[in-house]
This record gives sequence, structure tokens and C-alpha cells, in this order.
Amino acid sequence: MSLKPKLHRAERRQVIIEAASALFSERGFRGVTTRELARGAGVSEPVLYEHFRTKEDLYAAIIECATQKEKGKDDPHELLDTWATIEHPQVYLTKLANLIADFHTRHPEYIRQVLFAALEGHAMADLCFERNSGPVYTKVAAYLKSRMAAGQLRKMEPTIAARAFVGSVMQYCLFELHFGFRTVRASKKRALDGLVDIFLHGILS
Repeated sequence: MSLKPKLHRAERRQVIIEAASALFSERGFRGVTTRELARGAGVSEPVLYEHFRTKEDLYAAIIECATQKEKGKDDPHELLDTWATIEHPQVYLTKLANLIADFHTRHPEYIRQVLFAALEGHAMADLCFERNSGPVYTKVAAYLKSRMAAGQLRKMEPTIAARAFVGSVMQYCLFELHFGFRTVRASKKRALDGLVDIFLHGILS
């Protein structure tokens, strides 16, 4: 009988993260015990605690793992910093909309975890906002404010404007990509382009 090769510490840690990520995305945080986490990862509870002393450490690792997966595809936060000099808002917003939609497509488990966390009032929701969503809103608001100063956009509260645009794209992603509600009879490109157009030009004739 062949024995399974012993995993290195870093490999075992990654196995635990991936197992926890799958369980949390299926049943939420309150619906999974540490015993089930350990069983899912193929380790004992003491081994689980050797790698992650608290659940908060594990949540932070899951968020970090999702962020690290983006590094090879260009870090979203670095992209937003680069795009801050784009002069045409339509170009910027189109890039931003596709960035958000692509992230949702690549990380459905992570999005489900965040939704569960927010509904359960869980600490991971705060961590996610602090590390990912919050900085994104700040960067987008700063860009819109710069375009208002340049006279390309009318004066308004930039943080509200950022929430309005990012929120519309997020809602599209949740309904179409995660919930399976096909409310938009258009391709993803047409839908995102339409959101950019409506945000920039409104719906009044």
C-alpha cells in the first residue's frame, strides 16, 4: 500500500485555505465548525490550529489568497493607480467595469464568502472592505473628482458617484454571474458598455 507523500508546511497551509474557502462559500461561516474545517482539509484540529491560531487568521488568509491570485494577472489596485491618469472617463469606466466583472468571474467562491459574511455580520466582511472594497472606492472617487476638476464631469459628491457606478456593475455581476437571474438580454460587453453610457449621460432625452 502506497502512502501519500507528506506535504510541506506551506502546501498543507494552502490545502487548509482551499478547503475552508470551499466550505465557507457553500454554507457560510456560522454553518461550518472547526472540526469540519479540519476534516475537509484532511488534518486534525490541532494541526489546523498550528497553521491558523484563530478563525480570524484563516479569514485573512482567504482574502490574501484571492488577492495573490490576481498578482499574475496585474494587481487590481495597481491597475487603478495606473489608470488614474486616463483623461477620458468613458475609457476609465469601461476598464473598471470589466475589471470588476472579470474578478467576479474568476472568484465566485470568494464572492459567496463575502456575501455570507455580510449577511451574518461576520468579521470577514469588515476585513474584505478594509483590504479590497474600501481602497477601490477611494481610488475611483479620487479619479472622478479629478475629472470634475478638469471640467469633464459635473460637480457632485465623488464618493456617491463612485458608489453609484461600482454599485451598478456589482449588481449586474451578482444577478447575472452568481444568482443566474438573466435580467439583461445582452452580452456582457453590451451590458457593461450600457452601464457606462447611462452613468455618463443619464437617461433623460
